Amino acid sequence: MKPILFFLFLSVSALAQQTFYLKDKATENPIAYASIYNDKGTFKINSESDGSFVIPEEFKKETFIIESIGYETIETNLENTVIFLEDKAETLEEIIIIPRLGTKEIKIGNVNNENVISGYIGKYSEPYLIAKQINLDKNTEICFLKKLSILTTSYKDNVNFKIKIFDSKDGKPNQLINDEDIIVETGKANKIGKGRKSYSISSIQLEEYNIKVPSEGFFIAVEWIINDHNLKENGCFPLIWREESKNNNGIFEFNYKRSQWEILDNSINKDLLFEVILTN
Repeated sequence: MKPILFFLFLSVSALAQQTFYLKDKATENPIAYASIYNDKGTFKINSESDGSFVIPEEFKKETFIIESIGYETIETNLENTVIFLEDKAETLEEIIIIPRLGTKEIKIGNVNNENVISGYIGKYSEPYLIAKQINLDKNTEICFLKKLSILTTSYKDNVNFKIKIFDSKDGKPNQLINDEDIIVETGKANKIGKGRKSYSISSIQLEEYNIKVPSEGFFIAVEWIINDHNLKENGCFPLIWREESKNNNGIFEFNYKRSQWEILDNSINKDLLFEVILTN
């Protein structure tokens, strides 16, 4: 009887969830780290490096939104195991190339962990996107992103997360600026405990992305990548730290249920520990 019971256990487990694959329609290459979430905003997962993602049985009949930078966003009922995304159609407009000089730099923010008070960790199987506002001098000519550093904690090696850059409208994040995924990796895991060993600085060079930000200011957002490697028991790594910051209007969160940006609770006079370097 034991082999039969074992077989039945496997059969029930297999029925409890289903694996899907996300591919580029033109090349059939896998699409990694795409965001897949239901239209109710109560469940989210990201595709793995091979384009696969798993949907639990309880959500399979719902409508899902699948989005990945550079591709057309789709809504689907997940009727097919393999799902294809098409390249985003670009409108033909006059392109003005602005050469970067790289002769001047400014640094905004800091990642000094002496100011740490608390942090944010990704939600387990729920969409989560938070953003920090970056204010600039309206007359500045230093508006190309060069480097971004974020104070993080992760108890697993090589956890990754997405960075999204938005312009600003009415003091809130508005349109996405970057036209390709920006993936940051945390590197070696932190040691559990207090002090410097519990923090690390996760940095990424941004010059290759050629991102020009508006002189009136912009937002930098973190999106947690929900996959098997990044998950822990009650959330998703990494932990993103924040500090006390007088006169800050708060940290923004995108509410997927209402499809709008909102101020996070208890985030007034607090700010994310980001450091950004811009060049001309």
